[in-house]
Amino acid sequence: MLTNEQAFSLDISSFRKVHMIGISSPFSSFCATNLIRRGITLTASEVNQNNDSAKYWIDKGVLYPGGHDGKYVTPNLDLVVFPNGPIPGNPECEKAETLGLSSISVSQLCGLISKNLKTIAVAGTHGKSTTTAIIVWILHQYLGTPNFILGDAEDKIFEIDKNWNVNTESDYFVVEACEYKKQFL
Repeated sequence: MLTNEQAFSLDISSFRKVHMIGISSPFSSFCATNLIRRGITLTASEVNQNNDSAKYWIDKGVLYPGGHDGKYVTPNLDLVVFPNGPIPGNPECEKAETLGLSSISVSQLCGLISKNLKTIAVAGTHGKSTTTAIIVWILHQYLGTPNFILGDAEDKIFEIDKNWNVNTESDYFVVEACEYKKQFL
């Protein structure tokens, strides 16, 4: 796994093929969509494929059927992205390490994607989702729909009906920051 310094020095424009271990979360879906819109070939695996997000990625031809499997990680990958939570013994993580592939967390990828955007990160213990949604709604009303991520899969922003959005025309990125492993830094 690359350090934050190493991750933030990566050049996204040099990626041709990326694999994500887990894709159903709003953070992962935001990052995946951003990579695809840049013309990067994306593959993904996911344990739980019985939700709307997983079905969306299956329909797009990105998500492999079944759960995690080391065969999905191949030497031709430019990057492997793994979830923020610990996944000891994951065959894809182990294969990426064995092959010496560059690997970063989804929060590091999110930071890499957003480093040239005007970022508004909402942190705290109560009201993050509501505050994030209000900021997104205000920007949506006055400047167009920004890039954004609401951390909870069930939360959706009124009028936009999404919990994440990629807008390559917007300079703004609004994110519900998570304190886990100091991700918001």
